[in-house]
Amino acid sequence: MDTSFSFSFEPAGFFTRLKKNGKYSFKTALEETLKKSAITAEELGQNLTIDQATWKKICSGDYLPTKNTIFSIALTARASYEDVCYMLATIGMEFDDTIEREVVISYLLKQKVFNEEMIKAAFKEYNVRNLFITWLDE
Repeated sequence: MDTSFSFSFEPAGFFTRLKKNGKYSFKTALEETLKKSAITAEELGQNLTIDQATWKKICSGDYLPTKNTIFSIALTARASYEDVCYMLATIGMEFDDTIEREVVISYLLKQKVFNEEMIKAAFKEYNVRNLFITWLDE
């Protein structure tokens, strides 16, 4: 059962803010992912349960997203597994194959399963919660 709790972001540290426009920043990784997915940050933000002010700060690199936020972005934007790994790496994280929730999400991404009903069914079966996607609450 997924009992993890997560905020959608953490404030970026001083040195991270200095490098927020760099090649290996989350901001750059997000922009590249959105370009490949043919979705704008505004459209993506409307499909996430993150308030708009916080979302804008995440997109600008002022706030660093949590894993759950990146997973929410990935499933909503239909991102590739590789792009998600890249976004995770920019915040110093990676998929943890010992956490059931992350195994389920990595499987969905690797298999390119983006059908909302199939994702809901997988999440229900494995008790995956705490993501910031609007259609999961329906």
